[in-house]
Amino acid sequence: MKPDNVQTRVLIAEDTVVGRKVVARILSEAGFEVDAVENGLGVLDLLAATRYDMLIMDCMMPEMDGFATARAIRSGSAGEACSGIPIIAISGLASEEDRQVCLEAGMNDLVQKPITHDNLLPVIHSVLAGSQGGGTNPAPTEPDAAENLLQSLDDWSPGFMDKIIDQFLDDVPGDIEVITSAMDAGNLEELRSLAHRLRGSADVLSAAALSTRASALEKACLQNQPAEARELGQALILELRALLSAHE
Repeated sequence: MKPDNVQTRVLIAEDTVVGRKVVARILSEAGFEVDAVENGLGVLDLLAATRYDMLIMDCMMPEMDGFATARAIRSGSAGEACSGIPIIAISGLASEEDRQVCLEAGMNDLVQKPITHDNLLPVIHSVLAGSQGGGTNPAPTEPDAAENLLQSLDDWSPGFMDKIIDQFLDDVPGDIEVITSAMDAGNLEELRSLAHRLRGSADVLSAAALSTRASALEKACLQNQPAEARELGQALILELRALLSAHE
């Protein structure tokens, strides 16, 4: 058992800057010590070098996703000392089937995006207390929960919400270039990966139109529909440009 004056140390793996910052802020506000990386390769490197009490990890990440990372950890690829670390998955999907896939990969529980205090913290405390396999099963996040969360975090740390939005908007021109390049090259995997990342950020920011467009593009790419993906990619670019214009 840890002494009362020692913070619980948590590693976050999430491929969007917005997602990493929001989850990190929730955990910091709750008293946890936090580090963050953007994919599973970063997780394995840090776990091999540093002791953590818990890993909170997105299921879908570039280079090495959450499922492969969890299996690697459980097999000892990051060292036997951390092979049993509690792992909470975070995902935009949270059906019983999705939860089962996470458990089979070696994760302890699953929390549905967008992540808030109310759906994340109870699962953390339950898993740390020894429960496994979704016993907490928090209710689905309400549509305005992400917006309320950002406001509450802004109240706790003034200016936080503006910084999150600015960070997202700073990346938009580069995202548009990537979408355009991927469409020209017919690279559906690159389009899918970016659409997934944009959808995650949009959900956190309660940008419903952007989330819908990004989700549709991600689905078209997964279903190998290049013509539809190109059309949806162009629509997504228009939405991103509209967001930039609205914040000029």
